[in-house]
Amino acid sequence: MLIEGEKVDDAVADKVVENILRRKQLGLIRYNKALRLSSSDGRNPIKEAREEAEDLVIYLTWAEGERERLLEFVRKVASLTCMPTVDVSHDAFILSDEAKQLLLSLERGFVAENI
Repeated sequence: MLIEGEKVDDAVADKVVENILRRKQLGLIRYNKALRLSSSDGRNPIKEAREEAEDLVIYLTWAEGERERLLEFVRKVASLTCMPTVDVSHDAFILSDEAKQLLLSLERGFVAENI
């Protein structure tokens, strides 16, 4: 639900549309026809959707692991360039503004490239 005056960033929606159109084009090239959803072909849409959802869980779990590995690497690099606070057991660091920006841009870039 939109709140009056709230700005909407269409970049995500545009990306979804772009991806769907790309998948449609790939299907046309690969199978020489558009995807036809029909139970007359013997396919079970609930089973198909469940299998796709299960695949999604696998990919998301893989991405989480990749993200954690990237963040661990960034933490190691950051620890070389900043002073740890008293609470180093929780990876709390005093970062310079430049180091914070680097950390955020690396994390955003990783996420953007893997969407």
